[in-house]
Amino acid sequence: SNSVGVPAAISANGNGKVKVVGNGAYDATGNFNNGVVVNGNLSSIDSDNGNVEIIGTGGGAGISGFNSGVAIANQGLVFGGGIGTVSIQGLGGKGSSNGNIGVGVEAGGLINSGGGNVSVVGQGTGIGASANNHGVQVFSSTAVVSAIQAGGNGNILVRGTAGNTVTGVDNFGVSVSTLGQIVSTNGNIDI
Repeated sequence: SNSVGVPAAISANGNGKVKVVGNGAYDATGNFNNGVVVNGNLSSIDSDNGNVEIIGTGGGAGISGFNSGVAIANQGLVFGGGIGTVSIQGLGGKGSSNGNIGVGVEAGGLINSGGGNVSVVGQGTGIGASANNHGVQVFSSTAVVSAIQAGGNGNILVRGTAGNTVTGVDNFGVSVSTLGQIVSTNGNIDI
């Protein structure tokens, strides 16, 4: 996460691969117990030519909320260069407040490839009357577009499952809303 103007990056040069696995604080009753966060316009997880894989599990307990498995926000970037693929899997946390999202791409966040395939799979969770527990959410509350993209001939696969043990409203498998985009340059899109 970047907040002071200094690049925050996990990068693999050449044909190197990147794999990041993260788990949010399991018993925390506060909010934002995310598994993996890429936050800020100088924050990135990327490769020159290798595959990028991210697996995140949100934490949280009790009245906790906004516990994403993977959160890419505020112009944070996940990028697989060259023919590198991008694979992201996220499982939201189990708080009873809202927003336990599998994979969230928000406020100008970007998932992209130079030509490899992009796969995003998310499972929303939450408990009780919790709401807005989407599997995959792509939107922006700022003037900057949030997007899942694939360059070249790369294909895009998106799979989302909403929180299914909750009684709240607006729990969607895949939600693409205000200033959210899923775009392939020359490949197929499967949602």
